[in-house]
Amino acid sequence: MFAPSYNFGHQGTTHLFVEGLVGYTGQLNGTSRGGLSWGGRLGFKIEAVDGGLIILAVKYLQVDLSPTGATSRSGYNDFSLSAGVTLWR
Repeated sequence: MFAPSYNFGHQGTTHLFVEGLVGYTGQLNGTSRGGLSWGGRLGFKIEAVDGGLIILAVKYLQVDLSPTGATSRSGYNDFSLSAGVTLWR
């Protein structure tokens, strides 16, 4: 997935962000299936410690797993909540 993001506001320790998601999803199990998948994330990046973030987000992703030559989309929609930690030095 290609995932460009934008962080709003740089005061304080909590930053709202929005992120676009776009990429190709493929599945090979006897037949070739796949297509363009897209979605986005919205959430907060919280500066927990020096060199560390807690990331809380909600994500939507439309996944395309259409067989080759299909005239309509076959796939699923994914909606999820996530929490993560990023550390750097």
